Amino acid sequence: MKNVVKILMLGFIALGFAFSSHAQNPQVQATATAEGTLITTISITKTVDMNFGNFSVKDDQAGTVVLDPATGLRSKTLGVSLPTFDVGTVAVAEFLVEGQGAYTFAVEIPASGAVTTITREGGSESMDVDSWTVYPASSWALSGGEATIKVGATLHVPQEQAPGVYISGTPFVVKVNYN
Repeated sequence: MKNVVKILMLGFIALGFAFSSHAQNPQVQATATAEGTLITTISITKTVDMNFGNFSVKDDQAGTVVLDPATGLRSKTLGVSLPTFDVGTVAVAEFLVEGQGAYTFAVEIPASGAVTTITREGGSESMDVDSWTVYPASSWALSGGEATIKVGATLHVPQEQAPGVYISGTPFVVKVNYN
């Protein structure tokens, strides 16, 4: 009888192990790798400063000088005159953008209404620059990792403005970022 009880006990124990081993699901697994590609950082460098060149203004009428970034040419309005014999240095601002291959990028120029003031060297007289424009106007893409963007603007010349060289104390900012 003792042997039968022992055999029954061993059977129940064996049966318990069988149920417990079948009750647990075997653990399964899969693997994955992590990857990333570090691309060339986009950068922008000023290559040419903006310069409205030589101009004059009538004593009784203000006017403007407008730099067109698409052509690099300037035009005038109202009381401003542009000499043809000594134009001075006329230049739209130019920037070299460098980055990854043929990536596209966005350009941010001073906002509509943003003003940069230029002040006469050795004096306190000033004029405002605004109405910023950029060329190309859209679709900026790096070609071989480089692109050139050009920025123009409008210079407001008050009547009876004192002659002299005017320069901005604070430069205007142009930003780029990958799309």
